[in-house]
This record gives sequence, structure tokens and C-alpha cells, in this order.
Amino acid sequence: MRGCSQIQFRRDIPGSKKIYPFYIEAAATADAVEVYEAPIDAMSGASLKIMQHTGNWRGVHYLALGGTDYAALDAFLTYYPNITHIVLCLDNDEAGRTRTQDIIKHLEGSGKTVEDRPPPIGKDYNDTLVQVTQEYQKHCISLDDILEETR
Repeated sequence: MRGCSQIQFRRDIPGSKKIYPFYIEAAATADAVEVYEAPIDAMSGASLKIMQHTGNWRGVHYLALGGTDYAALDAFLTYYPNITHIVLCLDNDEAGRTRTQDIIKHLEGSGKTVEDRPPPIGKDYNDTLVQVTQEYQKHCISLDDILEETR
């Protein structure tokens, strides 16, 4: 649950279970999952992959933990035993960086490849998407500009 006023707050709804996370399912043959803290970051990660043409965006699952607890990841790996590559895309803050190291230790001996990929710009992947989009818009030529140049 999130607040929609100027006072920010975030809470889990009583009775909700972290083992039922938000995720964007990949193609059936996918063997990789990108793990984010929040749904907006998972969607931003997918959007960046589409915008940057860095491969098939449906070639990887996008999982949101709903915070930094890895119960959702453990449950996800139970449902998708074919996952061999885990990319940790947690936030660039103290909690995200600390929890990334905890998850790496937790997965030691699992036989899975674990990669740490923090956001390259900003606190989280939504910050990265916003900044990349703003930079992209600075360099775009609008249809009106093109038409004006041809007159």
C-alpha cells in the first residue's frame, strides 16, 4: 500500500505474503531472472531493455521482491527450477547494497550464477529510466522540427 498525498508512506497490507510477488513472466525457455525491490523498478528494467535494444526483453523474468526480503526469490526459484542465472538489481542505497550481499551468500552452493547489477544512474532502476528518457528526449527531433526544416 502507498500513500497518495504529500506525506509518503508504504506498508504491506495485513495478511499479504511476500512469497506471492509481482513478476513479469518471460518466454518459456528463459533461464534467467532479474530481481528488483519494487514493481516499478522491474517494469523500468524491462522498459530500459526495450529502449536500448539490448536483446529480447522477454528472454528474462523480472521479479519484484516487495522490499529486500528474499522470500519471494526463494518461492520463485521453487516455481521455476530451470532458472540458472540470477541478476540482482537492488537499489543503490545502504539497504539494497547490504541485502544484495546477503542474497549472494544465501545462494552460495545453489548451482546458480548470481550477478550483482545495481542501477547505473540514480537510486533505483526507475531513476535510471527517468534520466535515460530525459536524455533521449533532449536529442530527439520532433515531427514539427522536421517539417519546419523542409519548408
